[in-house]
Amino acid sequence: MTSRRDWWHGRREELLDLAGEKTPLCLYNEETLNETLFDLLSIEAVDRLFYPMYINSHPKVYEKVYEMDVGFTCLSMDEMARVFKVFPRMKPQRLLFMPDSDISEEYEYALQVGIHVVVRNLFSLRACQDVFQNGEIFIGLEMTYDQGGLVQGIHFSEMEALSGLLRTRGTTVSGLYLNSKRGFRSSFDLNGTASVFKGVSAHLPEVSTLILGNGMCICLEPNRGVLDIPEMGNRLEAIKEISPQYKLWLDPGPYIISYAGVILTRVIDSFAREHHRYVRINLDMQSYAQYALDQTQLAMVNLSKLENEVSSFPHMIVQEIENDSRLCHIKGFAPADEGDILLIPNVGAIGLEAGLKSHHDDSDNGYYLKARKMCPVKI
Repeated sequence: MTSRRDWWHGRREELLDLAGEKTPLCLYNEETLNETLFDLLSIEAVDRLFYPMYINSHPKVYEKVYEMDVGFTCLSMDEMARVFKVFPRMKPQRLLFMPDSDISEEYEYALQVGIHVVVRNLFSLRACQDVFQNGEIFIGLEMTYDQGGLVQGIHFSEMEALSGLLRTRGTTVSGLYLNSKRGFRSSFDLNGTASVFKGVSAHLPEVSTLILGNGMCICLEPNRGVLDIPEMGNRLEAIKEISPQYKLWLDPGPYIISYAGVILTRVIDSFAREHHRYVRINLDMQSYAQYALDQTQLAMVNLSKLENEVSSFPHMIVQEIENDSRLCHIKGFAPADEGDILLIPNVGAIGLEAGLKSHHDDSDNGYYLKARKMCPVKI
């Protein structure tokens, strides 16, 4: 049983009306996005919040991010140009550039206009070292857990090589972008984190800012895949307490918008076989599963029979039944009949990718559900 009602309970009739016009339909709830951004900004330990542009390009989502004074993380020159085109008054300092490729002209442009630049590895630093000469950059550092506890992706021997290379080029490292493939979701080792920060300060004493990237300090409510922001605040406050000399910036990755987005799909057929219940829907679930953030997202809610749901989600789905990617085996799910509208939660970051592009034209980025009420902006 969930401890609170999910946002679609209060917007059920609107969602059913929209589904009556078109399914499958991906939509985003402005109220939920606004509340998520506001709550993250309200964490006292966080000095700046960033939204990754690649996770959702809906124009209204960008407007909300800009309005809330949240920064943008860009992976390419095109994304940087798009930000300045849509928001001509955008201050370059609100952008974080961390490219996938080593194109020296892109690094050079970002540094010239005052955008924060993240260099992810030693190879990139060496490949474009002339561009970084006498410049100020951030360095990407991967952190993860192994059997021995918390370790960092760059060994201390590499940190020494890094600091030596930086000295020869007159490059200043003003901050670190800390990234984790697994994140701190399953456990949180404060002592290990403090040890890493101590080692960093020994090799790079000029570092003043730590960016906690995708996966770092992300906490999810059990069985829901929804950000547990109070617990995130506790962890971030703990980090701030042991390292008060650092400013903390946060880049939550796709979780920043996942809960605000849902997909509505329609039941085409429903039947039982050998004590198992199946539904066929008008959505390619194989494509959806490919983009799901984690297993908690493989869920469905029967919006047409919401009053019969024991809990909001999860209701696990077994993909690819009888070579039909639209046929799903569902568990713990209110009985579904032909024509029922099903809701798939936590798709704010993947909706259009998850098999829906074939149902949208180029101008259709998904439906944006306007807020009925708004949180106050952070002062």
